[in-house]
Amino acid sequence: MYAHELCRRYQVALNRKCLDDVLNLFTPDAMVCAPIFGRMNARDFHVRLLKRNRQTIARLKNVFYGLSNASAVALHFAYTWTRHNGKIVVVDGIVIFEVCESSRRFSHLTIIYDPSELRRYFPEQEIESISLG
Repeated sequence: MYAHELCRRYQVALNRKCLDDVLNLFTPDAMVCAPIFGRMNARDFHVRLLKRNRQTIARLKNVFYGLSNASAVALHFAYTWTRHNGKIVVVDGIVIFEVCESSRRFSHLTIIYDPSELRRYFPEQEIESISLG
């Protein structure tokens, strides 16, 4: 399934912090919906994500395929983010990747994780600043 290959390429591009490689996997109008950041276009989301972290490591734990939508796949990741201040943040999450059949690129990502996990790492006001800018 090509969706799984796209997901593998996404994981590699994130780990390399290569914005161009990440964005080449998305349709021009692709959207991302994530805790804290909310809903935004894929470009803005990834610029913000990669800018805020010195290193991003996405470790794949599980793969789940949709029953009714063959062009959707969910991956269970353990994310390790090394912030620019050296603080290391580890969060487990699920990313649901929806693929545009005609372009074979991602059209939508839904990221699911418990944002309260971040409270272990950041004071409340820092979590608010992460979401605002």
